[in-house]
Amino acid sequence: MAPLAELIVFLSLAVPFALLAMFGGRTSAVERLAVLFFVSLATYLSLLRVPEVHQYASLVLALGVGWRLMQVWKNHRTIVRKWAARTGVGLSILFAIGGPIEIWQTRDAWSQSAPSTRRTSSPNVLLIILDTVGANHVSLYGYSRATTPSLDRLARESVVFESAWAPSSWTMSSHASVFTGVPASQLSARWYTPLDRTWPTLAERFQALGYRTAGFTSNMVYTGPATGLSRGFDYYRTHRRSFKQLLWRASLLQTTVFRRLWYGVSLLARADALLPPDFRIPFQAFHQAKPADLTSQEFLHWQAGVGEVPFFAFINFFDAHDPYISPAPFRRRFNGGEAVLDRYDGAIAFVDSQVDSILTALRHRGVLDNTIVVISADHGELFGEHGLVGHGNSLYREVLHVPLLIRAPAKARGGTFIKSVVSLTDLGATILELVGDAHEEFPGQSLVEHWRADGDAPPRIALSWIEQHGDLPDHTALGELTSLVDETYHYIRRSDGVEELYAYPSDPSESHNLISQDGAGDIVQRMRHAARALDGRQTSGRSRRATRIDPLGTSR
Repeated sequence: MAPLAELIVFLSLAVPFALLAMFGGRTSAVERLAVLFFVSLATYLSLLRVPEVHQYASLVLALGVGWRLMQVWKNHRTIVRKWAARTGVGLSILFAIGGPIEIWQTRDAWSQSAPSTRRTSSPNVLLIILDTVGANHVSLYGYSRATTPSLDRLARESVVFESAWAPSSWTMSSHASVFTGVPASQLSARWYTPLDRTWPTLAERFQALGYRTAGFTSNMVYTGPATGLSRGFDYYRTHRRSFKQLLWRASLLQTTVFRRLWYGVSLLARADALLPPDFRIPFQAFHQAKPADLTSQEFLHWQAGVGEVPFFAFINFFDAHDPYISPAPFRRRFNGGEAVLDRYDGAIAFVDSQVDSILTALRHRGVLDNTIVVISADHGELFGEHGLVGHGNSLYREVLHVPLLIRAPAKARGGTFIKSVVSLTDLGATILELVGDAHEEFPGQSLVEHWRADGDAPPRIALSWIEQHGDLPDHTALGELTSLVDETYHYIRRSDGVEELYAYPSDPSESHNLISQDGAGDIVQRMRHAARALDGRQTSGRSRRATRIDPLGTSR
């Protein structure tokens, strides 16, 4: 798609030069101007892929290259024309061969084989992950804005966990832990390394039970097929296919300035994008993301063809992730969408509306009451708290505390609120028990005991972990981070030995580090011991493949 997109954009930009050459006379001068423009533009867009070179330095270098090649064209016009023609033919052949190969690698996987162990009486399972939705921005959890009216209503039919914690603070690591029941630190899933086959996935377990399995993800960078998260799914839908998506593979349309111009909510916001223009190209191609309504349609279309066979479906909604894109009514819902925080909350409201659309459709189809619905998030987001922005850069409460609702008709009483600390790492074991398959070999501890009427569940500690991403400048020297949360304290330890301790129930912003106060030593020792116990449960058989993940969805 990328070469074709570049070709379309460059041909479009060539139209004015062609018209000028046809009607303006002096063809040689127009040719030299075209060479200067296109060589400089191509060089500049290539240099923008090298973040170590400043964008304005790249511009100067690009203009220099364009100027020199324009002189070569002027002095050796016939020879350069022949060379350019031959190069064009060669690149066309490579594109003709490489295009189909790339399409084949990123195709949707679909299997028509019918498992032999079908159990039509088993309930369906729908797992929805709201990418980058922290509990602190969910109205169900006390947020001042009405961001999740659908979840507020759904809570009356669900078990709601008030203190659910993500296994990590970024997408792939958190999803991998949810899918395997294994702590994030014990998995191969890293920023550039996919999930390997050491541990079976929840989808593979459902395949063995005779379920139809399908995944529908809007995050094509870190939940795409190259991440290993698609293992066990009969059908895994990622890439959207449209002319707009094709064009957005072009480098010029990936620049920050173009994105800000395109998504600006007002003329003033678009004017700000040009003062000064930022031509950098972000590493992660978020323009590839599908809107939640399209992902919902894909799931509902697939579900309509499943028939009487029980299904396990996974959905990832990406809209609340930077750059917080949602349709105009939602984008402007809070304070006109002027601030980043307003657009983030609007995106949460949008995905909340899509949750309602899906559940309403399943209800009309007579499927909902035979479907276990689990709704959660992979992590939250920081907006300046602790001096940080985004996620994947810390393990503070804002990026780990996530919503968790389980709607299980006839298995869990709706309107039940659980205050106990739980980890999403235990979701797989919980779902399997709810469908009647308490598989002992699948890691994790079921959360079902938390709402049983015959006794109180013992207290637990939620373990989270992250390996810092060296490409991000605000935390390049922190190494690994480990977090433990119990009913009273949140403990964070860096690999360089720096420790933090917060009494988060009374200090939800985690602004008062208690690590040096009297009495903290015993608490820290208990947390250290718990970290070794929890993190060491799943150490056998771990392996890491030296495979790098391509953000475009292939492996290398």
